Amino acid sequence: MDVDRRPLGDIGRFVVWMVARPLNRVIGMAASASGLRLDAAVRPADAIAAYVTNYVRCAAWIFLTAVWTVPGLIADNIFSEVDGGRHREFVWHIVAFGMAIAMGNAILSGARAGIAARWGHRGFPEDLVRPSKRSGSRLGRTRRGLVAVERAPSKLVRWLSTPSSVDTLVLLLVATPFALS
Repeated sequence: MDVDRRPLGDIGRFVVWMVARPLNRVIGMAASASGLRLDAAVRPADAIAAYVTNYVRCAAWIFLTAVWTVPGLIADNIFSEVDGGRHREFVWHIVAFGMAIAMGNAILSGARAGIAARWGHRGFPEDLVRPSKRSGSRLGRTRRGLVAVERAPSKLVRWLSTPSSVDTLVLLLVATPFALS
């Protein structure tokens, strides 16, 4: 089966690109920040790559959430001194909106990483191998053999394991009414 190697165009790729240098120092997933950026641009070919891609995006969104609060606190201090606090509510609406989007994307990227770790072998043709229930059954769960699965890869699992901008679109639609209230 031919593997789709188109580059990913999701927003998480841009977030990883933005925070690649400090993120690589924290999680150390690549040899350099440019390697992390290159890995974020490539569509995953197997379940392990899908897991790592989503894990890195989750960490990048969490890092962006932490960084997003600092300008909000600075703007809050500036507006509270300059205009007597009339615009503090507006500033906190913007900060809360950005934090809701970033944390929501972090949660969804983490969920995608979990799906790739748990069911990813069903969505990628290279990983159509699953633990055999027959071989080594009396030896326990850790010593099971592997048996080839004779079915086509699941397109739903592949879609759920691949990063997408659909998550951000849904979060924008959900978070916008809260920011405008």
